[in-house]
Amino acid sequence: TALADGPHALAARALDAAGNAGTSASVAIEVTNGGSVSALETFSAGAGPDNPGWSLGGWTLDAARDATGTAGSRSLAGASAPSFGTVTRTASWAGLALGSAPALRYARQLSLSGANLAASASFRVVVNDGVDHTVDSRSIGGLASAIESSWTPREVDLSPYAGKTVTLKFVVTATDPLSILTSARAWVDQIQVE
Repeated sequence: TALADGPHALAARALDAAGNAGTSASVAIEVTNGGSVSALETFSAGAGPDNPGWSLGGWTLDAARDATGTAGSRSLAGASAPSFGTVTRTASWAGLALGSAPALRYARQLSLSGANLAASASFRVVVNDGVDHTVDSRSIGGLASAIESSWTPREVDLSPYAGKTVTLKFVVTATDPLSILTSARAWVDQIQVE
């Protein structure tokens, strides 16, 4: 409670009997005074997500785009670029136990682009409680585009899934039966589940 709500960096310092000191690398933390964060993912770990339960399914960690602003931190990046067909990439975070009034907060950047009238591109956030439920989405069709050049904060009410253990999925899909030019790209960061 001595810190304000929001992102902070935390490091450990150790001393041995001879007085030698060592300091760990810093990690990103999120302070939520009075709130109840049950899961927080900022992708601050260099080797992968901070939390267990992740399956990246063709998504990667991108150090060039990071919403936290913490050195060494990354965002989750997914890209779908079909070649005369459909390509879907799904990153999932399993085993999320939701409280009595659950919500999802995250930041995203999107780049959805269609190259012809038969093309489509989409980004979806899905909650699976045994069945997939789309809880947030953005899509385009035909010769259209949707570009978010800065981080867009999103908040999603998850109250229909209160008290359940769920899997959270981030899905990019692009369809283009006529060319290789359509694409769906997304970056996701600062995922907070209450």
